[in-house]
Amino acid sequence: MNTTRAKWNQKYQSTLPTGEPVPPAWLVTHEELLREHVPAQATCLACGLGGDALFLAAIGFNVTAIDISEIALLSLQQRAEEKRLPVRTVQSDLEKATTCLGTCDVITSFYFLQKSLWPEMKRALRPGGLLFFETFSPAHLQISARPFKAAFTVGSSELLTAFSDFTLLDQRETTTVTASGHKRAVVSIVAQKRT
Repeated sequence: MNTTRAKWNQKYQSTLPTGEPVPPAWLVTHEELLREHVPAQATCLACGLGGDALFLAAIGFNVTAIDISEIALLSLQQRAEEKRLPVRTVQSDLEKATTCLGTCDVITSFYFLQKSLWPEMKRALRPGGLLFFETFSPAHLQISARPFKAAFTVGSSELLTAFSDFTLLDQRETTTVTASGHKRAVVSIVAQKRT
C-alpha cells in the first residue's frame, strides 16, 4: 500500500465521525445555482468522508466521489446507501492520475491541490459546467497553528489565471474557522466552462 493511502486510511480509521459529514460552506452558499443544473452528473475530487458528495446527491445530482482512502469511501458509501442517494465511490490516487475523470456537469475540489490535474478537470467539465474550488491561500502560512508547506497553497491570481478560459461566477479570499476552532486562510472560486 502506498504511504499516502496508508496515511489517509489511518487518519479516517481513527477519526470516523459519528455524525453526518458537513458539506463545505462554499458549496452550500451556492445551492440555488447548483439546483439550476439538476439532474446532472457531479464529480467530487479527494472527497474524504463526502460532505460535498452527500449534499450534491441530496439536491438531485448523480455523484462520483473519488478519494485515495478506501476507509473514507466505505463510510461515504454506507451513508449514501442508508439515505438512498446516488453516489458512486472510486478509490484513486489523484496525485498520480492523469485521465481519471469522466465527463460531468459539476466538479468540486475542496482542500486538494494538484495543479497537474487542472487540465483534466477542464476537459472533464461539459460546456456550461461548474467548478467549485477551495483550498489554502499563501496567507495560511502565517496563521496555521501547525507547520504548513507553501506547496499546498495557491494564490487567487494563479488560480484565476489557470481558469481564465472559464467565466468566473464568484470568488473570495478570506479566513474561515473550522468546527474545531482552527483558522484557515482560503481562496475559493466558482467558475463556469464557456459554451
